[in-house]
Amino acid sequence: MGPSRRLVLLDPGLASSVGHHGDVNGVWLAALRGDGWQAELWADATAAQDPALAAQLPELRPLLHNGGYIDPRHWCDLPGTLHQAALLRPQLEAAAGADPNPVAAWVAHSLVPFQLIALAQLLQRQPPAKVVISLMFAPGEVFGGQPELDLQAQRQGAELNARSALSALALAAARGGHQLLLAAGSQQLIARYAPLCAAAGLPPPQLHPSVVGGGAWMAPPAAAPEQILLHWGERKPDKGRELALAVLAQLLEGPALPEALAEARWCFHAASSQPPPAAEAALLARAAQHDRIRALEGAVPREAMLQELARSSAVLLPYCPLAYAERSSGVLWLYGAARLACARPARVVGHGGGWLAAEVPALGLAWQPLEPPAGAAEALGALAQVVQSSPGPALVSSYGQQVLGRECGSWLADRLAADSLS
Repeated sequence: MGPSRRLVLLDPGLASSVGHHGDVNGVWLAALRGDGWQAELWADATAAQDPALAAQLPELRPLLHNGGYIDPRHWCDLPGTLHQAALLRPQLEAAAGADPNPVAAWVAHSLVPFQLIALAQLLQRQPPAKVVISLMFAPGEVFGGQPELDLQAQRQGAELNARSALSALALAAARGGHQLLLAAGSQQLIARYAPLCAAAGLPPPQLHPSVVGGGAWMAPPAAAPEQILLHWGERKPDKGRELALAVLAQLLEGPALPEALAEARWCFHAASSQPPPAAEAALLARAAQHDRIRALEGAVPREAMLQELARSSAVLLPYCPLAYAERSSGVLWLYGAARLACARPARVVGHGGGWLAAEVPALGLAWQPLEPPAGAAEALGALAQVVQSSPGPALVSSYGQQVLGRECGSWLADRLAADSLS
């Protein structure tokens, strides 16, 4: 019998087929399957509530109960984090032991500190393996936190948890003989994790592409007016959905648009496992009748999604700068990659002060900030400004090429195929 090719892809945050989680897992699993790995995706049991996931991700194992997401207060204090890890660890142990074949490679992403600690505890009792961990959340991430408590204190507590988790991973790798590779999808995250990794005796994370569809060539958009993207994907308030809906309402009801947008076409996509509120459904139904608005709902195949992003000359991403102070955006990566793939400049409008405000210029994309409180008129004014802006000599920066110019699945397959992860 040859060496084991069993691989576990761990994502406790996967809950539905909508959004970046489903896209990334699908691409990674396809790349791993193509390289001969016997991959299985461990996710929370709530994933079983979305039937589309089973068809989209046949390797899915919805076997983690609550995944540790029981009380958000525990994410910001070390005793609570250790308690949550203790609840999760036996679930991971049971899943690992369900197959007699040893796990040869572990790939984990979107894990918060208690999940990283539970994984580290598991790895101490597992045969030597390759371990790749994508750090997709900032070390101070509190997921909204508790409004009654000081936010800075909560972030300091969350950062202590992250430091403890990295130390636990370093210890597990040393004791278990594992090859450990930490990676992150942006230079902002790498800078935040570097001192914590150093304290744990680990090298800083490597930069890895996080884009689904990155590096592909796409036909340039047709000569007809390109569209402006107002919204894509989930109905999460922190992603500025209310402002995007307000812009959509103004397109239908007036007043007149800025001159630069007079001939523009528009796209608004919303997807959710739950039905939309009645008022939103009525607005989208009206928008779908407008000859300059594409109002899309529900799942959109990946190729069609990339085509919609590629034909969008600008995009409105009014994410909350507090909730997204250090949190990345899959829509930004997809949009930038699609525009790069068809050799067209990408233009972004969003609130200043958060992750986007630093990441968009670093990628080499055009950026127009919104000043709070911004309403539909201000958003349309900013879109008019950025649409009129002249792109620079390069479509993206050299850093943008690294992040947007390669498929995330091929990067992962190449790292695991190498003799050493370092």
